[in-house]
Amino acid sequence: MSQTEVLDRIVQEGKKWQGLKEIPGNLGWENEEFEKAMEQVGWYEGLAWCAFYTTMIYYKVFGKTQYGEHILENFTGSATETFKNCKNSPYFTTDVRNEVAGAAVIWRKWNNGVPDWRGHAGIIIEAGAGEIGSHFKTVEGNTDKEGIRTGGMVAFKTRQNNHSETDGLVVEGFIFPPIPLHKLELRNIEL
Repeated sequence: MSQTEVLDRIVQEGKKWQGLKEIPGNLGWENEEFEKAMEQVGWYEGLAWCAFYTTMIYYKVFGKTQYGEHILENFTGSATETFKNCKNSPYFTTDVRNEVAGAAVIWRKWNNGVPDWRGHAGIIIEAGAGEIGSHFKTVEGNTDKEGIRTGGMVAFKTRQNNHSETDGLVVEGFIFPPIPLHKLELRNIEL
């Protein structure tokens, strides 16, 4: 299996859940398979779930490999904490450009030049031009079709790499899969 096939597996796993709606108020989902997978990565009733959705996608792809534990150690229910953890981890690569399909994307909320602890997370399903200002497509949990950060479903979005802006929901950066893909023990990834 090639690097592209592994990244495609992440994209396909993310797309698989498009349109799935939550029980309002972050109370779970009627889809038992989805809810069980979310609980496996740390979500519980009442928590916002965009970052857990991103964690779940990565864990579904890499959880049965030698890198599954690193996903659970570094990805959390907080999008901004996840980015900080992955930026400081030897198992992940982060960047503010080069939005690659299969990478996780993290946003941080900014208020008139002041960064907030809150954020949002998703999976890139179609890369843009790989530079600040370019557009890319994502699949995100806990959103809606209008683009709010705290919606109630898994939805596709077109987003702009607005890194370095200082107001609104701003791209903090991208998290690439947990290891150099050429070193991945591909026999452990189920297709």
